[in-house]
Amino acid sequence: MNIGLFLIHRLFALILQIIGAVALVFGLIAMMPFNPTILFIFGFSGTPEERDLELARLEHELGIDVPVYQQFFNFFTRLFEDQTLGNSWMSGTPTEDLFAEAMKFSFLTFGIAFMIYTPLALILGILAAKYRGSKYDNTVRVGSTITYSIPPFLLGIWFILMTIPFDLAPFPIHPPDDFITLMKFEIVPIITTILIYTGFQFRFVRAHFIQILGENYIRTARAKGLGERKVLMKHALRNALPYFLVTIAVTFPIAFSGVAALEIVFGIPGGGVLMVNASLFFDWPTLIAGTVIYTVINSFVLAATDIIIFMISPKQRLSFGTGIMK
Repeated sequence: MNIGLFLIHRLFALILQIIGAVALVFGLIAMMPFNPTILFIFGFSGTPEERDLELARLEHELGIDVPVYQQFFNFFTRLFEDQTLGNSWMSGTPTEDLFAEAMKFSFLTFGIAFMIYTPLALILGILAAKYRGSKYDNTVRVGSTITYSIPPFLLGIWFILMTIPFDLAPFPIHPPDDFITLMKFEIVPIITTILIYTGFQFRFVRAHFIQILGENYIRTARAKGLGERKVLMKHALRNALPYFLVTIAVTFPIAFSGVAALEIVFGIPGGGVLMVNASLFFDWPTLIAGTVIYTVINSFVLAATDIIIFMISPKQRLSFGTGIMK
């Protein structure tokens, strides 16, 4: 299959993922046992008839006085016609503006951590596979198991307690505008993220590289007298690269979503905190907008990885679609 058809296939899959995620959120909303507009008239002192009229007015104003399937279609109609994800029920602010402000903290925290823990996990995993059963291998495996097994919020709280004397955590209520000062409070969340997801990704890399080193072509290369460095770099790594990319892509959504727990612990005003607050106050437009944004980010990473693998791996092109190279 050529690259053009593959791109069309991935774009179609991306669209279906977004539609499916939004449909799931609307479906869960439809199953809620009460009307959320009741929260907006808390303390209303009018008569029952006046209260019912006020509820009806709010339902119409918020667009929930129609069946849930109609709300679903209205959302996408507004998205394509007005290029907006809707306004927050709590603040009246466009949800895209709320996430534009919040996601910069999420991307800063996770982006730096991702650029560190990804190559670190690859290096540690490859070395552990090469020296399988050694003290190094056992030490790294035990360490990665411990860091990944500890719940993120618990590890985050421990770091906060340990760094109180250094004034590094938690995050200030009003984030500083100065980048250097901002990074001072990002150090501990970034280190926590690195510790957790290095261990998670390390185990995937190690397991697959052990399998690669046991393949016949590796044994053949060694039998020909090639040096160990050349065997690893030219044969093992080249064939393991597509799987490593898949590992990165698969762990990315888990890690990116998991950072939300650390944002809550450290008080970082990121996208995860925004989503949690929206769920607590039944701010549906913000929840739905967040679902779309997170789905697009994760799906884009998966799609980009598929495209890279498709371009660098003839085996993937051969196996894709009909199984016939075109």
